[in-house]
Amino acid sequence: MDTLAVQTRSLSVALADYAHTRALFDGRVRIPNLALNRVDLPINKIIDDFLQSAPWEAAEMSMGKFVALISRNECDFIGLPVFPHRAFRHGAFYVRADSDLLPAQLRNKRIGIPDATVTAVIYARALLTHFYGIQSDEIEWIVAGVDAAVEKVLSRASAKSPPMHFYENTSLTTLLLNGDIDAMISPHAPKNNNGAIKPLFADYSKLDYAYWQTSGLFPIMHAIVLRRDVERDHPGTRQALMQGFSAAKEHCIASLLDPAETPIPLPFLAQHVERVTRDFGEDFWPYGLDANRKTLDAFLDFCFEQGVSCRRVEAVELFPE
Repeated sequence: MDTLAVQTRSLSVALADYAHTRALFDGRVRIPNLALNRVDLPINKIIDDFLQSAPWEAAEMSMGKFVALISRNECDFIGLPVFPHRAFRHGAFYVRADSDLLPAQLRNKRIGIPDATVTAVIYARALLTHFYGIQSDEIEWIVAGVDAAVEKVLSRASAKSPPMHFYENTSLTTLLLNGDIDAMISPHAPKNNNGAIKPLFADYSKLDYAYWQTSGLFPIMHAIVLRRDVERDHPGTRQALMQGFSAAKEHCIASLLDPAETPIPLPFLAQHVERVTRDFGEDFWPYGLDANRKTLDAFLDFCFEQGVSCRRVEAVELFPE
C-alpha cells in the first residue's frame, strides 16, 4: 500500500470560485498530506449551510455573522486570517432610476437591508454614520430579501440595535420600485429590474478610492473558517491551510503581473495591477492578522456600534494566534 496515500487526509472546503484560491484546488499549489476538495455552491448557501452544521471541515464565512456568533460565545469554528472577498461599499446603495435623492437626504428615510449581520450592510451603515453624519437611529430600517421574498427573516442583533421592520412576503426590489422604501443596501446589484434601479452614488468607485485614502480601510467581507474539532484532532491544519491559501494568492498575483499571461480577459491588466501596487502597496490583498488589524478593528467597532455584536469583540478572538 502507498504510504503517502495512507498519510494524506481529505478535507472539504466550501467557498466561491476565486482566481486567487483556484491554484489550491487544481493542483498548482499543494499542501503536504492534505487533499483539498472545493465544495461548489452559491456563497449564501455555503454560509447558511455551514452555520447549520454542514459536514465540511472549512468554509468561507461572512465576517458579520462570524463576529455576531463570537460575541455570544456560540461559535464552533475558528478563523483563518485569509480573506477571499473584499469590497468597498459606496456601490451597495441603490435607489429608483427616477430618484433625485442625494446621500445627505437619507436622514429620516426608509432604507431596506437584507439583514443587519450582512457584512456589506455593516460597512454601508458605517459609511452613513462616519462619513455622512447620519446616525442609524435616524433611519427607518426595513428588512426583507433582496430580489425575492424569504420564508423567514431573522436578525439577531443586540438591544442597542435601532428598531427594524421585517417583511416576509415581498422583496426589497419590489418595495423600492413601488416607492415603499426610499433606498436599499445590497451586497449585489438587484436583479431583473430592467434599468429601473440605479446606484445612489453614480461615481462610487471614485468615492471608494477617496474612502481608502482617507480611512486606510480596505473592507473585508469574508474569511475562511475551520471547525474547531478538526484543528483539535489534527493540530496544525489551520496553519497548513494558511500557508496554502497564501501560496495560491501569490501564484495568482504573479500571473496578473505577467504581460505574457491572460488570467482574466481584460486589456492592460498588468498595468492596472502595477497601478494598484503603487497605491495599495506590494501586498495589496493582505492576509494575516497584523497586516489587517486596522480594518479589522474598525469593523469590530462598527459591529458593536450597530448592535450586531452584543459586546466589543477583539480581533484575536476571531483569529487566535
